[in-house]
Amino acid sequence: MKYIKFIINLLFLPLVKIKPLFSYLLNNPFKKELESRLEKGELFPMHHIHRSIRLAKKLPAQDFIILDIGGGIGASLRLYLKYFPSNRIILFEPVAESFKTIESRFGESKNVTLCNLAVGNENSKQEINIANRVTSSSILPLSAETESVFYDEKTLGLIRNETIEIVRLDDFLASEKASIGIMKLDVQGFEMNVLRGAEITLKRTSIVLLEAGNHDVYVGSPKYFEIDEYLRALGFILYDIIPSVLDNGQLKEWDVIYISSSALCGLQ
Repeated sequence: MKYIKFIINLLFLPLVKIKPLFSYLLNNPFKKELESRLEKGELFPMHHIHRSIRLAKKLPAQDFIILDIGGGIGASLRLYLKYFPSNRIILFEPVAESFKTIESRFGESKNVTLCNLAVGNENSKQEINIANRVTSSSILPLSAETESVFYDEKTLGLIRNETIEIVRLDDFLASEKASIGIMKLDVQGFEMNVLRGAEITLKRTSIVLLEAGNHDVYVGSPKYFEIDEYLRALGFILYDIIPSVLDNGQLKEWDVIYISSSALCGLQ
């Protein structure tokens, strides 16, 4: 096996060393395949999801609901199903293309509710901006950065608009009394809208997992300190930080895990 690995490394050495060629391969013939495997969690471990799972396993009561808000094509759902096969999971994904993929992969899964909806601070219909990389689509206006490695036009270029339905969690879950073990958000700059529509739901939530950033590619998106201030005011404590996007040497995005003060005190 070590000889096979040596030969493979030797063959690919010129591709890695010639940066224009390597960049072309990543952004053209390999792009869709790489993005698909990344989204499915097949290339690199999804550290932030695994860490939220390990933390949730320590909660004293294990009969909680998991909210997967911004389901993409189901990478996080796949892991939550694996480690919490008996728990109810409610997934929200507004983009039609992504939702169809989730339905095809998980439509028969027990204890899973799939919702072709966005989550926000009002019950309404709005347009979502579909980006070149569909999982980077956002309800907020897109603003690609020319010099960026991760947020250029190849990723954040606008393809089309799509009308979606938005619901408030506090209204959607009004009749649901079970506790929320994990509330996971992957909503491309719409974090504060989701949280402001979930103040009642957050009172029975133990763990919040979301993206935080320090960039303006989603126009009007909150900065990390705004999210932190809001959640701390509701009794949540910053538990973990997982860097995710290093762009031209600058950390622009990271995943954060918050835990309610009451849940922290009761950890096993």
